[in-house]
Amino acid sequence: MAARNDLHTVFCAECTTYFDWKSAGVYYTHRTSGMPGPITRLLACSKQQFDAYPASSLKMGPTFVHPNYAYNYNNESSGSYNKPAAVMHWIKESPPAEEFVLFIDADMLLRGAIDPVALGARRGLVLSEDASYLNTGIRAKLPQQYIAEELAPLAKSAGWWHIFHRDDLAIIAPRWLHWCGAIRGDPRRYWRTLGADGAPVRGPREGGGEWVS
Repeated sequence: MAARNDLHTVFCAECTTYFDWKSAGVYYTHRTSGMPGPITRLLACSKQQFDAYPASSLKMGPTFVHPNYAYNYNNESSGSYNKPAAVMHWIKESPPAEEFVLFIDADMLLRGAIDPVALGARRGLVLSEDASYLNTGIRAKLPQQYIAEELAPLAKSAGWWHIFHRDDLAIIAPRWLHWCGAIRGDPRRYWRTLGADGAPVRGPREGGGEWVS
């Protein structure tokens, strides 16, 4: 069984001053909250960004640098790709010794210690928070457009933070990046929604329907 401190906290950032002040807050609250285990910043940098990035910022705290997927990836520019890409590179190139990984955003602050085992974390089960706005897409049967009908009930409105078993994260991360690109690359699928009678209705870009995240 995993020990209480068998947890590695990671968060995403980019090589910018905007993310530096957020990173400072995460590092500080990780230290003062009593959070067990180490912490690593997953820092997205293009070569140009990295060459101009101050050494003092790089030394702010434990950091893993990876390519920046926010620009010109999948024929578009979106920071959405950095979240799955960050953990994909990290888990493959610098795998943690800790059994569990807490993945948070750079704008989150830690207020107390987390015990992943006490919360029920285990291999095959990811812990997360209910991001209720994602239910719009679930109601509109977005999952069924990408997975088998019988698997659709497994789709949950999970977001914000996640606790993964490291073995699960190694499997999930590249698939996460793939599906992020597949969904973003075909916006007509998630802008079209279903009406009360189950028939397709126009999405927001077409003048009607509810927003699907």
